[in-house]
Amino acid sequence: MADALFLTNLAAVALPDPIKTEHDKADLLMWGIVLFGLTLIAGAIVMWLRHGYLKGQEEPPREGFTLADLRAMRDRGDLTANEYEVAKNKMVASFKRADQKKKKGEATQGDGGANP
Repeated sequence: MADALFLTNLAAVALPDPIKTEHDKADLLMWGIVLFGLTLIAGAIVMWLRHGYLKGQEEPPREGFTLADLRAMRDRGDLTANEYEVAKNKMVASFKRADQKKKKGEATQGDGGANP
């Protein structure tokens, strides 16, 4: 019996109730809310940094065919060699026009918007 009483008293001393008063409960609730808020803020910062980092790396949406698509169509026999060459030349020409427009737009932005 003495051993059981000793163990009960030992457990009471070694494992006290972590939340004894209403004040302790309020502190625990407050720090829980603070921790939750800091987690939300950290998540927002990570999302903002990730968005800024990936902004310049996004690929433009694909429209139409790529040269690889045309090659695959030619290899499958969907296009003749002549049709492939015509389509490829049109694509290359459109890429060059788009690149020239982009360079022209960058040039006008670089000089304050003045026309050359």
